[in-house]
Amino acid sequence: MPLSERRFKNETAFQREMQRSLVLNFHGRCSFMKTHGSQYSVKGAPDLVGHIHGVYTGIELKMWGNTPSSDQKKFMKRLAVSGAFGVYIVYEWTSMGHVTYVAPTALPFSTGLSFKNMLPIAGVRKFEMGGREEWGLDLSHLEEVLDKFVVSMSSNSRYLETK
Repeated sequence: MPLSERRFKNETAFQREMQRSLVLNFHGRCSFMKTHGSQYSVKGAPDLVGHIHGVYTGIELKMWGNTPSSDQKKFMKRLAVSGAFGVYIVYEWTSMGHVTYVAPTALPFSTGLSFKNMLPIAGVRKFEMGGREEWGLDLSHLEEVLDKFVVSMSSNSRYLETK
């Protein structure tokens, strides 16, 4: 079944597709690994950690209607304070197909998820990969959010002093 017609039934399926789509969208310019919650891992660590364009990035993935735990919110806040790029990506299946929402960790989630300030990314797109075509989630808005983050960090004198 093509990606455009396949609904993700749970967060695990969404995580797998997100890892694949990150590679398609940022080919050669990103690297991510899935974190696994266990007694040996840090509580609240984001689902995916790695980098985009060399910027350390933590991505917390959620299905529509689910909210980050207090440990997840604390961890994402620590990422932001330390100068890393943290982002929530929320998935929803609508009558139009796949819709994902991107929200930087700077947005408040104290009262649950609020999508008023989130950037929607609608649908899937085709990628050329080594002479073959592949379909993946369109994450172009994620790159826009990252670019704004990098610009804001480069103008932050406290950040420049720590470099």
